[in-house]
Amino acid sequence: MINMQEVLETNNMIAHEKLDVRTITMGISLLDCVDSDLAKMNEKIYNKITTYAKDLVSTGDAIGREFGVPIVNKRISVTPIALVGGSACKKSEDFVEIAKTLDKAAKEVGVNFIGGYSALVSKGMTPAEELLIRSIPQALACTDRVCSSINVGSTKTGLNMDAVRLMGEMVVATAEATKDNDSLGCAKLVVFCNAPDDNPFMAGAFHGVTEADAIINVGVSGPGVVKTALEKVRGENFEVLCETIKKTAFKITRVGQLVAREASKRLGVKFGIWIEPEMVSEDSDLYRKHPDWALTVPGRNPVRSRNQLVLDFSRKEVVDEIYDQICKVLDQGNIEYVKWDMNRSLMDVYSSVTRDQGRVLHDYVLGLYDFLERLVQRYPNLLIEGCSGGGGRFDAGMMYYTPQIWCSDNTDAIDRLRIQYGTSFGYPVSVVGSHVSAVPNHQTGRKTPLHTRGVVAMSGTFGYELNLMKLSEEEKQEIREQIAEYKSYAPIIQNGLYYRLSNPTTEEICAWEFVHTDEKEQSKVLLNIVMQVIHGNMTVNYVKLQGLEETAVYREEKSGKRYTGAALMYGGMPLPIEPGEYQAYQYCFVKE
Repeated sequence: MINMQEVLETNNMIAHEKLDVRTITMGISLLDCVDSDLAKMNEKIYNKITTYAKDLVSTGDAIGREFGVPIVNKRISVTPIALVGGSACKKSEDFVEIAKTLDKAAKEVGVNFIGGYSALVSKGMTPAEELLIRSIPQALACTDRVCSSINVGSTKTGLNMDAVRLMGEMVVATAEATKDNDSLGCAKLVVFCNAPDDNPFMAGAFHGVTEADAIINVGVSGPGVVKTALEKVRGENFEVLCETIKKTAFKITRVGQLVAREASKRLGVKFGIWIEPEMVSEDSDLYRKHPDWALTVPGRNPVRSRNQLVLDFSRKEVVDEIYDQICKVLDQGNIEYVKWDMNRSLMDVYSSVTRDQGRVLHDYVLGLYDFLERLVQRYPNLLIEGCSGGGGRFDAGMMYYTPQIWCSDNTDAIDRLRIQYGTSFGYPVSVVGSHVSAVPNHQTGRKTPLHTRGVVAMSGTFGYELNLMKLSEEEKQEIREQIAEYKSYAPIIQNGLYYRLSNPTTEEICAWEFVHTDEKEQSKVLLNIVMQVIHGNMTVNYVKLQGLEETAVYREEKSGKRYTGAALMYGGMPLPIEPGEYQAYQYCFVKE
């Protein structure tokens, strides 16, 4: 926790060294606002921004007053609009309408700027991205608070020279369009390379597609602080200089940490961290102080993985120290999610304080459980997701503490059919981490349709682990639809009865079903099917459902077709005859 001495030191930096918080920026995802209807999409965008950021300015002002920290700007960043507007915008004027909506929302909540009128075109431009770029002069001329940015290249992919040329023309056009206002439009436009996944700061701000639905970012400005610190060590050697910069940077960051913690807490914005508490780097203060705390065999070179060694959790003093360190981190932020990773195997299993080396592994696990028990007791509302080499700790003991966990790092959709089938015999779907990954799959090289990958991943916690910037516009739209579908199906998947309709290890069709009955709503049934094998001259296949009412009528939501429960259970659902490997089908039935 921040102590009184640190508070006094910070106050001195504010009063005499021009330290301030340059901005509090709320990042807001607009992916769920996507719509083919421009008017409806603009309405969704406006409503989401004004809902999430309605208290941003007042909260920032309150924190500034309470802590005596100048907070200069309050800002918003949103998902790159080229991604959001691709389905609805058919001409550049359509994108201008989105810019007007952003400006209207920014004025409504009172922020200084809103960023994200952006396109990331380092490798190439989609038609939608080109339309957005061509709309920039008009968009920045008719808005006051909208900022735009275009990424035209990267060290890895090189420069998109078509984009460079086009942006040269747009910069000139923006200056001309805003000439009556000192060409201010150019001050709100950034053209850059090597855009990070998420860029929260103006004017090139945008909310990364890999980020949460809403996040808080804090930017701290302290050049005067650094200048004063360096003046104090003038003439000292390079080591002293580096140490001074490091310590000064930490002090500046401390202010940002304080403001971010308070802002996220008051605004109700959740965030999480990814940790590996059982690991230690040899280049760390902890290891230099306690080298015997790592599992190593005397007289042998240690086996390193990811440049790390494993801490000896069979020793109480080790567990206690790491527990205290983790609690210091959790106490300083509004942290509501932790991914607990153990990303290497246990090698060199030898404890320096135990005579009976045969019990080290057993005592290690008991030490781990003790750590987690204390953690969940202290933070009862903290969600912990477990992971250990993707399945190394997928067991009932760990799930007592980590109710969400990776059953395998193998993300190939076809392999997952068997993995998730086997897992379902012992564990509920709600605990299984399951993601849509890129193709060709990095482990198998297999190319599986995006729809199939989505259907398979929906039998778990559902997420994505791929670079959205490398996808086509059609694939991005399909992902938007998948996310919307999962949100609507989530109550059935997480809470419904699970039926294994086939055995993927022996049958050519893998089929499974969720049946959900809510007293307040109609019963719903979700049927999932993946064709593992396809033949020439295919005949109609039927999948027989389970758990339905024989006399009830079930309407399939997309087609509108009606079936009796008896027909679906004893006759089966007929499947389309179509070519293509690994086709998947998903049907949602509602009992009438």
